[in-house]
Amino acid sequence: MIIPNIISVFRKETEIFSKWFKAALVIGAAIYLMAWLFTIYLSSVQESRGITPILPVFSKDSGSYAELSQSIINDHSFVLNGKIETMLTPGYSFFVAVLKVVTGSYFGVTLIQIFLVFGSAIILRRIGQLFMSKQAGEIAAVFLIANPATLAISLAILSDILFLFLFISGFYLALSSVKEGMVFRVMIVSLLFGIAIYVRPMGVLAFPIFIVPFLASGLFLKEKIKSIGLMVILIVVVLSPWIIRNYALTGVADFSSFKASNMSEFAIPMFLSYLNGTTVTQERDSFALTTGIPMSSWHDLRFSDALNKASEKILLEHPFEYIWYQTSSSLPFLFSSTIEYASVFYRGAMHIQPKYVPGSMNFLLDGDWRSFFDSIFSVWWKVGERALWLILYFFVVAGIWINRKKYSTWAFVFVILYLMFLAGPVGNARYALPTLPFTFVLAAAGMINLLKNKHLGAFNSFFSGFAGR
Repeated sequence: MIIPNIISVFRKETEIFSKWFKAALVIGAAIYLMAWLFTIYLSSVQESRGITPILPVFSKDSGSYAELSQSIINDHSFVLNGKIETMLTPGYSFFVAVLKVVTGSYFGVTLIQIFLVFGSAIILRRIGQLFMSKQAGEIAAVFLIANPATLAISLAILSDILFLFLFISGFYLALSSVKEGMVFRVMIVSLLFGIAIYVRPMGVLAFPIFIVPFLASGLFLKEKIKSIGLMVILIVVVLSPWIIRNYALTGVADFSSFKASNMSEFAIPMFLSYLNGTTVTQERDSFALTTGIPMSSWHDLRFSDALNKASEKILLEHPFEYIWYQTSSSLPFLFSSTIEYASVFYRGAMHIQPKYVPGSMNFLLDGDWRSFFDSIFSVWWKVGERALWLILYFFVVAGIWINRKKYSTWAFVFVILYLMFLAGPVGNARYALPTLPFTFVLAAAGMINLLKNKHLGAFNSFFSGFAGR
């Protein structure tokens, strides 16, 4: 009964798509499915060469999710490297485990992730329509599908696509909230956001991004406050079973050690490396000696309090330097190379060791302007991609200015800037993925409004005729 209902809803949704958008979806689906088949071919090549892990599993994060999913399947436990896991949370690993059991392969997981990409695009179309027009939503949706990083991430055992789908689904429902049926809608939104935090524990640190869609909705202030209060309570209820589990196993009542491990492994060593002119590895080793906690225990929730205190001590000793570093090192987040990410995806699959090249921002922070500009203009396709990003952000700024009186505009901007600052120096195309829907909607809105300018009449007539087909 459920499946026929889903098919009926999907059919009604597609009936109002523009012809060009339907064509774009079909072409996009063909490209994604061909890429998916190519990963199956690559996995056979890997297997024949004795390369491990085998696609769609990668090393590091992807390998951890695969191991945790196997732990769920085999032992009904949540164990990584022989230890109880308290940094990663079970949302995505459970998703992978269920689909692997049902389909018999990790490729069943990535196939579903492709469907989630297109589901996210359809929801994004609705957000764009709510924000401005059907045309804006369809342009933004196509941008999301055409993004090389979206394609690459969907083909790997990584949590980002599921998180994106849950986040923008909840965001849309919260943004479109009305007084009628408000309580039920808030319950659904809270469930979606709660599951999203289970999928990626960084959601606990990013909690404000779950609040802003309610603030930007059409509800009266009183209803907005009630909705947010109810959502907070419900999300706490949703997260409490895992907090209780962690307390029972470690004696610490917390959801995840994500904050402590992220600060210890990345944020603090990278900041001190910049401050002291040392390497990140040296600063990690020094931090481990200072705290007396080996790096192998940084994911353990039992050591989170001590690690957090040590991190906070360093930040309080250099508050202004850290704010400058975190802000300036976050800027590449806006210009993350999606083509390079897709290239790294392939090289990682084939275990081709990349040549280390310092990031452009490292040269800028060191005041080495010549190396900074040489780094930016050294690779022709990176120059071209950055030029496209600059054009896109020109339209984003136009979209923000033209729609500056809308609350939703500033909700979009807040999500982008908040997640950018949260990612800091480790931000890349993968971590930028949850912000892209909002970037693309603003860009589409700016593009459409500028093309309506009388000085661009001829081009606008052509574009309008094409989009209306």
